[in-house]
Amino acid sequence: MLMINNGFDQQTALTMSMDKASEGAVRHAVEMGGASNTLPPFNEKQEETRKKLQETVESFSAASIKGKALNMVFQGLSMAGNMLIFAAISKGISMAATAIDNFIHRSELAQKKWKKPKITLNPSLLEWIPCNLKLTTTIRKLQS
Repeated sequence: MLMINNGFDQQTALTMSMDKASEGAVRHAVEMGGASNTLPPFNEKQEETRKKLQETVESFSAASIKGKALNMVFQGLSMAGNMLIFAAISKGISMAATAIDNFIHRSELAQKKWKKPKITLNPSLLEWIPCNLKLTTTIRKLQS
């Protein structure tokens, strides 16, 4: 802009400023058709680039949401696995404690089992005992 204000025409100012520019900048200026034709194509390319960037951002956003959902699934599976492992360890400790307790108190447990009656009588059998005694006495009387 400074060169144009100092009396140079647009094309000469562009040529002078492009002398020390990078190859990409020179290629861009040539694609734009020089200084006189720069603004409309630049705006079109800028709009094109903006749309591509927006599409890229949207695709990254969708990928990010999928990644977050997948991460949540993995966290849930991890928590479930940890819970199962903890439950298995707790059950193992409980079983070991019961086995140790039973080992320590084995004599007491044996005494309790010994004192329990081996056979339990049915109430209906108890009714037959007096009848059986009467029958036995009657048979003895008849035999004598």
